Amino acid sequence: HFEMIKGVGNHAYDDILEIPIIENQRSEAALAPDMERAIKAYPKCNAVLVRRHGVYVWGDSWEQAKTQMESFDYLFEAAVKLHQLGIPSHRSPQEQVISSSCNGKKRNKRRLIEG
Repeated sequence: HFEMIKGVGNHAYDDILEIPIIENQRSEAALAPDMERAIKAYPKCNAVLVRRHGVYVWGDSWEQAKTQMESFDYLFEAAVKLHQLGIPSHRSPQEQVISSSCNGKKRNKRRLIEG
């Protein structure tokens, strides 16, 4: 999890951020039904990704929307980089990575922390 998740609004550090993705249409007006369904299905999220187009973000003011967009942009970029490196970006906060050495090689083990 990333601390930056708090910047998107409605989320704490240990929350799971789910962002709906809808298909692009020929016009913005044609996006409205899918956008409405996505907003209703994900009421905690204030963004919708439009495939092969971009992201729509909203807030109570333009300043809030801008701040949230900057946070989403950071999180999207981090997720892409983690994916490129083969590192999962969706590890549970209850899961801990433990580093250990064996025969001079560093190894990572995962352990579920009981809460």
